Parts: sequence; structure tokens; C-alpha cells
Amino acid sequence: MNFNLIKKTGGSNLLTNMTISKRNLALLGLSLLIFLVISTFIISLSFTAGSLKNQYATRLAQSFTQGNLYLTDLPRLNNGHINTIDISWFNDKAYWPAGPFPSAVLVPLVFLFDKLGLTFPQILGHYFLTAIILFLIFQIAKKLNYPADSCWFFSFAFFFSVFLQAPLNTLFFNHLIIVLLIWAAIWEYLTHKRYWLLGAISAFCLATRGSVGFLIIFFILDILIDQLQNNKQKIKNLIKLISPMIIMIVLLGVYNFVRFGSPLETGYSYQILFPMTERARDYGLFNLIHLPGNLYYLLLHSPLPVFKDAVSHVLTYPYIKADPWGIGIFFTSPFLLYLFFLKYKNKLAKILLITSSIIAIPILLYYGIGYVQFGYRYALDFLPLLFFLFMILYREKKSELSFNLKLLMIVSALINWYLLGYLFIK
Repeated sequence: MNFNLIKKTGGSNLLTNMTISKRNLALLGLSLLIFLVISTFIISLSFTAGSLKNQYATRLAQSFTQGNLYLTDLPRLNNGHINTIDISWFNDKAYWPAGPFPSAVLVPLVFLFDKLGLTFPQILGHYFLTAIILFLIFQIAKKLNYPADSCWFFSFAFFFSVFLQAPLNTLFFNHLIIVLLIWAAIWEYLTHKRYWLLGAISAFCLATRGSVGFLIIFFILDILIDQLQNNKQKIKNLIKLISPMIIMIVLLGVYNFVRFGSPLETGYSYQILFPMTERARDYGLFNLIHLPGNLYYLLLHSPLPVFKDAVSHVLTYPYIKADPWGIGIFFTSPFLLYLFFLKYKNKLAKILLITSSIIAIPILLYYGIGYVQFGYRYALDFLPLLFFLFMILYREKKSELSFNLKLLMIVSALINWYLLGYLFIK
């Protein structure tokens, strides 16, 4: 696909161009101020919001350094009792059911801090990974020949979408890893396109959140429709791509078998839940019955009004609030509505849409909606692909983000922070 589009200057006079430049400069300054202020607040908040109590990825990494696959150290509640929620109990041992790759990544740091007599502060990893993600988005937008201010606004908009909660709490570490891996895969696809590395990234996704292992479908389809490769080259590249995934599937099967006696059991069937989510799981871990509810919270659910009392409909501060069960993605990321008005002419756009849909299927059939959350956090499994799709389709239409779209991104960011602040800070 050719992204070297020619900018159209039109017949605007110098005064108009100066006015537009000043308006965009004002928006750029405002977005930077918002980002710096809220980022500073998030960093300070993350050390006081109780997020340091869990650190399950770090706890599992610590177990790995001791040669164990079960958790040897469990978080405790304020009353001193062990926090068993979300833990999978099997044969009198506690397991963390989420994918092991994030914990494997943390092993060297956890081991080093342990030798120094310290506990690795997992939240620091959140800040580091967030910085890398925003840098990757900026570089990808730059690769698509957007001007620097538009590149920044893409990073800004992604940060303040559903992703906004991820740097805040250690419970969302696996989501951070997934988002990083997907953006890293997109960057590799646009630059070197080494299929063995794309296969490895897809395998790491599988070992982090199983549904995102379907990311490999994007690269399989890309190979199959590539007219510049002959059949022999396609087979060779498919082998390079799929081999890391096969190795990872075997490793995960062994990992699950050692823990639960079955290569297919990840531990989610044994997870201790709140009564409301346990009741949902009783209808099936994956079931069509969960589809309507998940679609509703993914697409349609709006922020909730706050009434002065239980009888009247008189609104009171904060007037609207985030539902901890979720908010539709088009409320938290309204700029994605553009996807309905852009043309899907090129093959890249089509396979991005296909891959995103396939990744979303197991999420939408899953019993868990994602309580407590801001937005619909499971959308992070495919949001980078939709965001990239938006970037390439918009670039075909215009050479830079419009003033109105930048303004929408800023307003959306402020509303999202307002909602998230009430949900997590109150």
C-alpha cells in the first residue's frame, strides 16, 4: 500500500493559513498541558490507590525464580486476610490464571531486586511500557507520512481512550503487554517485515491473552494475498511465521498440564469470583448467551446519570459517572466513529478488520465483562488494530488530522478523565 500521498495546498490565502496554524498550535499546547497534568496525577495516584497490593505478574515472576508455577506469596486485604478473588485454587495451591509471558519478562528484574533485598515495584514497569507504546504510535503515524503534530495527537488520543486505565493499576499489566506487542508487531510489519519475529510476537500474545494469539491471522492473510511472492516464498514465510506459534502452543500445553493436569485448562474454570460474576460463569465459560451483554457494553452502554435522590430525576454533581461494568467504545473513543464513514478499498484495511473481528469473537463469548473497569478494557485486545486501521484510512483521505478531529480528541480526553477520576478516585 502506498502512503506517500501528496498534500493539497488549495487556494487558501496567507492570512487563512496563519489562522489555521495558530489554532492548531493552540490545540497542540493544550493537549500537551492536559497530558502532563493528568500523567503527573496518575503517577502520584498509582502509589496511593492500593494498586501496589496486588502485583500478580510480579508475584508469579517471583514464584518462577523459586522454581514454582503456583503463587507462593498472596496479596492481603486491609483486614489482613488473604485476597483470594481472581485466584485459581487447585490441589490446595494458588495459581494465577492469566498468561505467563508478562511474568516471564519480569523474572530478571524480580530476581535482581530480590538479590538487593527489595520488592520490584511493578507500577514502574507500567510507566516504562506506556512511554514505549506512545512512542511507537508516534513513529507509526510518522511512517504513514503524517506531520509531527498529527503524530502526537494519535498518541494522545490512544492514551486517553480505553487505554487510560492501564498505567494506573497493576491488575492491568497483561493488557499493557498486549497493547505493546500489537503496536510492536505493526511497526515491524511496516518496516522490516521479518516473519519469524512477527510469528514470535504473535506467540507472545498467545502466552499473554489467548484471544490475541489470533493476531497471526493478519500476517497469514498478508502472505497469502501478496502478489509479489511466488508459492515457494509464501510457504517459506508461512513456516517462519507459524513455527514460533507451534512451539508456544506446546510450551503452554505443558505449563497447563503441570499445573492442572490438562493441557487445555488455563485455570479460569477454578477462579474464585464475586457472586455476580460466578453466576455468569455458571452459564458457561464461553457461550453465545454472553454475546448480547458483551456487545451492549462494548458498543452501546453510555455513562450513567447521577440523580439527587432515588425518586426524582434531578441531576446532581458529578452529573454523569462511569459504570464500573463498562462504557461503550464509541463513547470513550468517539473518533473511531470515522471508521463507519471511510472507504475500505485496499486489502490491508480488509484484513485488519477481519483480524480484529476474529480476536473479538472469544472476548464477546466470554462470561466476564471486565468489572471493575473504565470503558471496555477487553477491547484493548483489538483496539490497536482498529486504531491503526483508522490511521491508514484517514491518511488516504487527508494528509493531516483536521482541527475539528483534534478538538474532538481533546474534549474526549477531558471527559474520559472526568469519568475515570470519579470511578477510581472517589
